[in-house]
Amino acid sequence: MTDPRTEIAEQTGIPASALRGTTRDELQAHADQLVALGYSTQRDLSPAEIVDRALGKTSDVDDIVNTALNR
Repeated sequence: MTDPRTEIAEQTGIPASALRGTTRDELQAHADQLVALGYSTQRDLSPAEIVDRALGKTSDVDDIVNTALNR
């Protein structure tokens, strides 16, 4: 049987040492929160992307260009 912390870490890309909780459900919930905030080793996010995700914002290049041109 695989350790739940290790299994969840492998599935999400979150280091096992970063996961908090004592039950599988708690570990999974914490991993889900971290993934939603952009923390994962599966894909590197820029600091701006992490902040945007934490604040619930979405932006792309078109938004940035439009904002810059409308000043």
